[in-house]
Amino acid sequence: MKPSLLIAAIAFAASLTTTLALHRFTSPDRWEYSTIAQNIVEGKGANYPWLGTNYYFYGSALYPRLMAGVFRLTGGSEAAVLILQMALFAGLCVAIYFIALRWFGTAVAASGALLAALHPGSLVFVGRLHDQILDALLITVTFGLLLLVRPSTRLSAALLVGLVSGLAAATRGTVLIFCVLWAFWFVARARRCRPAALRVVTVIAMGGVVMLAPFLADGFRKYGEIVPLRTDNGVNFWVGNHDNASGTSYTLNDPPVAEIATRPVSLVAGIDGMNEVEQSRAFNHAAVEFIQSHPGEFVRLFFKKLEYFWWFSPRSGLLYPVQWTLLYKLYYSVILTLAVIGLGVAWRSPRPVTRAGAQSFVLLAAGVSAAQALFYVDGRHRWELEPLLLVFTAVGLATVLRVFIPPQIPEIDA
Repeated sequence: MKPSLLIAAIAFAASLTTTLALHRFTSPDRWEYSTIAQNIVEGKGANYPWLGTNYYFYGSALYPRLMAGVFRLTGGSEAAVLILQMALFAGLCVAIYFIALRWFGTAVAASGALLAALHPGSLVFVGRLHDQILDALLITVTFGLLLLVRPSTRLSAALLVGLVSGLAAATRGTVLIFCVLWAFWFVARARRCRPAALRVVTVIAMGGVVMLAPFLADGFRKYGEIVPLRTDNGVNFWVGNHDNASGTSYTLNDPPVAEIATRPVSLVAGIDGMNEVEQSRAFNHAAVEFIQSHPGEFVRLFFKKLEYFWWFSPRSGLLYPVQWTLLYKLYYSVILTLAVIGLGVAWRSPRPVTRAGAQSFVLLAAGVSAAQALFYVDGRHRWELEPLLLVFTAVGLATVLRVFIPPQIPEIDA
């Protein structure tokens, strides 16, 4: 069996086993997206009742529509959505395999993809009716496609990359920061053929705009202005930037409560009667006022949230059993240490393609984490990148093992 097919089979089997063990088929873990998808099926539009009004641009623009499509085909089967997510997770692991194969060869690619197939956070989220797996897949595929782009890339291929990037942005807007950073980096490296590089980047951007245009047009039809994909970002921005903000979605006091429940009277009574766009603007305004009056606190919060993204917050594991959290902290400590070693090996590689891969991953990691730190950070946000990080964990593990048992460990193809 081909390694990629074996990886896909292992990922699907692991996610199916975990979902069955957690009884997700009989006790579905629903989020807001289930309500939105059901409203789409019933002809009410992508509607989520929240904060006293109807939100038509709440959360991921893509995932609830995908759910609704499955519901229409299967008569509302949530089990079918979970099966689809297992297939998407298998696709994610295969994408990681092929990305790593180009950098490091078969051994590291297979071990990195296998680690991704057994990633505990992903296995838990496969069994939730949540956009996490779709986010991770589209971010990873976008990342992999951008790595293949050259100044000589055909414009039709560049357009396809842009369309996929637009899909990723429709489900997780933080990827846009990475795309912008990558574009500057790509053009800067193309010293001898900069006009061609600029043409390619322009076409990619056009593809992204084409993919996002229907969502933007929908917002303009409803509200007479461009709605930036999702209107709950105003709330999310305020949650991470106000007096006594914890940096997470929960307060640091005991018992913890959701940060949104602590909003002041001005953001309770003040938003009454507003539509979703006006409410988002009110929350944004409150957050900006806080930043302008407390710039030092905003900077401190930003770096604290960056720390939470790459390590743990005081609220990490709040929604999970204590034993799970302790085991995951041990697991993450090991994979992060090995990933730093592996990233260093890749960064110093004599192979340009491997060095470029390491540099691109740093851009992705820095861009997504910094964008998320402007809002608030929960542990699941890192899990969108962690499967890809495991490629470098595999490199680090091979490097360490080669030091102790060199005859058995082949050289890394880097």
